[in-house]
Amino acid sequence: MSVREPKRKRPCTGTPTEKAKPRSIPKVYYFCIVGFRNRLNTVAKILDKGDIPRERREGDRKSAKLATKKCQVKTFIGSLKGCESHYSRSKSKCVYLASNLNVPKLHKMYNRSVEHDTSLRVSFSMFRWIFVDDFNVGFRSPSSDCYTTCIRLQHQIHSAKDNTSKINILMQLRVHKLRANEFYDLAKQLPPSTYYMCFDLQHIQSLHRTPIQEAFYSRQIYFIHCAVWQWTVKHQNFIRQAGRCSTEMSSAVLHYLSHCLPDNISSVRLFCEGCGGQNKNKPAVHTLTHWLRQSASESIKNILMIFPVTGHSFLPADRVLGRVEKLLRKRPLITTKREYEAIYSSRKCACIRKRLETA
Repeated sequence: MSVREPKRKRPCTGTPTEKAKPRSIPKVYYFCIVGFRNRLNTVAKILDKGDIPRERREGDRKSAKLATKKCQVKTFIGSLKGCESHYSRSKSKCVYLASNLNVPKLHKMYNRSVEHDTSLRVSFSMFRWIFVDDFNVGFRSPSSDCYTTCIRLQHQIHSAKDNTSKINILMQLRVHKLRANEFYDLAKQLPPSTYYMCFDLQHIQSLHRTPIQEAFYSRQIYFIHCAVWQWTVKHQNFIRQAGRCSTEMSSAVLHYLSHCLPDNISSVRLFCEGCGGQNKNKPAVHTLTHWLRQSASESIKNILMIFPVTGHSFLPADRVLGRVEKLLRKRPLITTKREYEAIYSSRKCACIRKRLETA
């Protein structure tokens, strides 16, 4: 658009003393509708004076009104209690909520929480937009390895007929969860000159690892690895053993304690699952007692073996093994044990290649 003087002037209809006001009309090179002509004339007058069009409206008024609502929604979502995925296959900062929740349920919960002030209610589209853009939150999958006590007490709570029995069952469930959390509270305590380690077995890996269907039903060689997580230095080792029984497990722990313990420690704490066939048995206790009396350093005075509550055994070693399984999934064909050792060594771990034979 360019501005030019009009070529033809209209006759003055007022008094002779009145002068015709100068006008400027736009020269438009594109077709426009008649209703848009007044706006073009306004812009032409401003350009003819050499000024820049300025916004005379108040600007964005909607975002200022929604700022309070947005802040309230963020506070509500931030107050939800979640946890990081324990069996994560990679480093992730995503927080997971309960599996029985979803975004529509959270939206209804928020609107019910602000019933005292209806002006803070938001639409579902706005709530979902804040939930997706400002938070890295997901929802868990339904649990597949729950403990019998938890499921039984939860069903008893729903089927309770009076408040007295319901309160008693709630207290039992509360005590059960407190006992389960005590295991992790002990793991967070780091007394000086104490060595922390936890260990767990991986799923059996077969050799040969091949996508051929006939090999799945054939007899194969199995590889069993035990992951040992050093809590104090955040380092993991892998020990390959011959079986999954208590004898092989005790031998693996004895080998690690005999060769990998640092100096100047006074006590050792072992965290492991309470499986009776692997850890929670007499051979394990006898092996640790033998090591403490015969082979341990003189500075080590005691050794403590801690078992979690059944059904609540989520150890750091499980996460280490989960990340190794992620690497194994990308290798559909493995024909030698050296390839397995190369994958475990790629985790920057001290892979102990000693084969522990059954005693």
